[in-house]
Amino acid sequence: MSISPQTEKMLRVRAALEPALSDAVAAAIVDDASDPKAYVANALLRPPQQQTQQQTEQPAAAAEPTDGEIDRDHASDARPQPTTEMLWPGSFFVDRFSLVVSRHVFNGWVAQPSPCCAAASVAGACNAVLGLPHDAPAALSHLHVAALYHGMLREHAAKRSAGVARLLGVDSIDPVLEAFREALLAEGRSLGGRKEKACKGKEAMARLRDLCEAKAAEVASATTAAAQDGAEAAPPEGRVWSALWEVMQSVRGGGGGGGGGGGGGGVLEEVAPAQAQAKEGAAEDDEDAAEDEAAGGGGGDGGGFGTRIRSELKTLFSKLGGCEQLAPEQPRLATTYIGNWGMHAAVRALQAAAFDDADADADVDPRLVSLRGGAVGAERAALCARLRCRTLVGLRIKGSAAPPVVLRRADDDDAVEAAWVALKAAFSAERSCLLLHQKNHYSLVFAMREWVDDDDAASAAASPSEAAEAPAEAAPATAPAAARRRVREVLTCRKGQRPTLWIDWREIHGYITGWSGYAIMEITAE
Repeated sequence: MSISPQTEKMLRVRAALEPALSDAVAAAIVDDASDPKAYVANALLRPPQQQTQQQTEQPAAAAEPTDGEIDRDHASDARPQPTTEMLWPGSFFVDRFSLVVSRHVFNGWVAQPSPCCAAASVAGACNAVLGLPHDAPAALSHLHVAALYHGMLREHAAKRSAGVARLLGVDSIDPVLEAFREALLAEGRSLGGRKEKACKGKEAMARLRDLCEAKAAEVASATTAAAQDGAEAAPPEGRVWSALWEVMQSVRGGGGGGGGGGGGGGVLEEVAPAQAQAKEGAAEDDEDAAEDEAAGGGGGDGGGFGTRIRSELKTLFSKLGGCEQLAPEQPRLATTYIGNWGMHAAVRALQAAAFDDADADADVDPRLVSLRGGAVGAERAALCARLRCRTLVGLRIKGSAAPPVVLRRADDDDAVEAAWVALKAAFSAERSCLLLHQKNHYSLVFAMREWVDDDDAASAAASPSEAAEAPAEAAPATAPAAARRRVREVLTCRKGQRPTLWIDWREIHGYITGWSGYAIMEITAE
């Protein structure tokens, strides 16, 4: 059956106008336009080149920089805006479809220029709940939060250093740390270096053992010579090397990170940064108290004492490595050693402590000067005083308060659905932002959607980019009970901070129930 030229023309015009009309209506809903008709009309009348600039291109795999770093947002990429292409499933008309979008998260998220997701995500979440666009004068940046992390780690490192000195019975271990840094620097390495330039964990302890052995031998030789000449005993710096060598002798392996040690070998087990985050999930004071209590049960043979000092040293090296990665002069910030504990602590600091000592002029981080400075600093302090942070979704951990939404590996369909409903209610609340700790990344939740899919197989609505980025090991928390599949997804990202893909709730449930370090945190403003 043929159609008339007029009908054919009408169909072509309709096909051209429908996508633009859908995008304009979606934008009016997201922006909560006071006059939707005028908003849609203006959007349709906008010149094509202006529309193109404001529309979001489908996320594509970004070219990898020359340094091999891909965990970042590129400044040349335009900030995405919510469109029907981004928010709707591939099939527009799906059964029982619902969508919740946070306009404030789209406006407030902060670009991540390096692997500093723990700083950029917190800054973006705070901006969102305070109603601040990312470029507002009072908005927080990743540099502000990184400065807070740096201060925390520096305080933690000083506390650990003083603790080790106290256990060894010496005034300070600064000579040891200085000599250790110099030895690493001579090889172009450091505690907070990248990849092959980093010295941490088992290798750092083995290298310290070698240095202690050499220094202790020098002290012993100097002490013997002094005794023959009738001079005084070894100076304090010599005593710290001798005392430390007594507890480092059991460490085995060369400077290349060789075999495990006897005695305190368990302390030298390599700990990945993500595992270190979970182990430091509690408050620092609680962690120290637990270690002190455990160390008190050491036997009279001194094994417990030596193990405790080696454990303190290894934690100290981690803190120092984190300080180096977040130092003001560091051009490429990294939050490798910051876990959930640090994000909670940063929000608490922003409530007041971060803005204290604003007039101090000694040893001030320039990023803190920017945070506190001038009239904008006063406005920012008043806004940040309203911030709160809590763990919303996670596992029940012995000795810790259970989060409001507790997940279990054995959750059935009803429990998975109940957790989703609670998560959606929190996301929909005013002045609330969800921060997702997923595998090796922190990111914000920009939107949530759900529908019922008639397809028994994988959802045909997933975009090619989503399929490419989804991990192969992802498995649903519970198998579908019928052919009609319930689809529940959150809009977030796996690299950088810009929204790039939808992740299935079953996948999130699966990895949160697989390790206690993964969780969903909620940042709010009172």
